[in-house]
Amino acid sequence: MSRVTINLTGQEPDAPVAPRPAFKLSGLASIKHLNVRKEGPEDEKILAVDVKLEFKRVDRRLCAYFDDALEAFLWRGDTQALIVRNFWLTPVAYSNEISGAFVKIGLLEFAGCDVKKFSLQPADGGVMTLACSVSLNPNSADVSALAKLVQDEDQVSIEGPPDLFDAAPTPSEQPESAPPPHDIGSEGPDPLYDEAVKLVRDGGKPSISYVQRHLRIGYNRAARLLEDMEKAGLVSKMGNGGNREILHRPSE
Repeated sequence: MSRVTINLTGQEPDAPVAPRPAFKLSGLASIKHLNVRKEGPEDEKILAVDVKLEFKRVDRRLCAYFDDALEAFLWRGDTQALIVRNFWLTPVAYSNEISGAFVKIGLLEFAGCDVKKFSLQPADGGVMTLACSVSLNPNSADVSALAKLVQDEDQVSIEGPPDLFDAAPTPSEQPESAPPPHDIGSEGPDPLYDEAVKLVRDGGKPSISYVQRHLRIGYNRAARLLEDMEKAGLVSKMGNGGNREILHRPSE
């Protein structure tokens, strides 16, 4: 069985620490189960799916994305043997979350995904099993196609902005169909804010699902954009039914 590929190159011990590239993982994965739900205000609910994925034989270097010391802690140098035997070691879990990821499962492609609930199970041979949960917004046909893959394997790739890390991705590292990432902890405005304002004004629809669908972003990011518009006095507060109104339309 071939190893899962990662977008992280090794470095000599004394070499300068280079910025980590954007998270990228690609290979054969098991689709363990789906959780289909609807999210959003009552009159704007949209389909959302949580997909649990499991990648096997992932190169141990991926540990560096989560903790620089984890690889050396688990394996005995270049021997590829675990320091702690498998039956004593439970999976190592991390609460890191990647927002705005581009995910491909078989022939299906999804932008604006959240990847979270990472679990790493190391093994002898310098490899590990990685499990994670991907939250995405498919259409009904996509849900049907995903359901057929449950308890089966298919080619899966995950690419995301470096939300976990310090480095900023280069333009070549961004998936072409995904919008630019935005660090929700930053003080600056979302780079999609002006585009979202124009979209809402021109379409006359200040709704989360409308912004999410047209900008191909996640639900939470679309909600924050509308909250920013509310603070700027461009749209009203959300009413009891989850609706907003446009307060300032462009001049004729």
